Amino acid sequence: MGYPIRDYSENITHHVTSRCIETRFLLQKAVVKKMFFKIIEKAQKKYKFELNYYTIMDNHFHLIIKILEGGDSLDKIMQYIKSNFARKYNKTTGRTGPFWNERYKTKIIEKAANPELYFIHTLFYLSYNPVKAKIVKNAFNYKYSSLLFYINKGFKTPIKVTFHHFFLKLGNNIKQSMQIFN
Repeated sequence: MGYPIRDYSENITHHVTSRCIETRFLLQKAVVKKMFFKIIEKAQKKYKFELNYYTIMDNHFHLIIKILEGGDSLDKIMQYIKSNFARKYNKTTGRTGPFWNERYKTKIIEKAANPELYFIHTLFYLSYNPVKAKIVKNAFNYKYSSLLFYINKGFKTPIKVTFHHFFLKLGNNIKQSMQIFN
């Protein structure tokens, strides 16, 4: 049985996630997370896409990626990120074998009944993932998420993050955007 056919349309936003092999905590160290950021940064220079959000956990990652008009497919972007990171990690640590557990998973935000609400809900879910995993008590204290980019105007992330148009459509800041829940 083959993989499901993916939607490669332009101007589509994907919530992408992938786990480490055997869901091991291979992304746990700060130096490894920084290495992951470097690979994403290289992908941003090579391919045409927006990174709208990230959360790098100890055994998996979440990215919100928008494929831009004339940009490459999500498969190309993810193949670049995952294969280059795995190669760099294995070389740096002297490890051999596969790094990732499976093919990445994706959900298309625009296919939700209410894409704006689904986008904001996804931001909350990703932001509180480190709290749920008991890594931090407060989501604002987690260094490997772009939550503060959405909360604090002018916050500098280690890699380029772009506000998603769904977020901007709901308001100029998180407080205005959250009013959708009232």
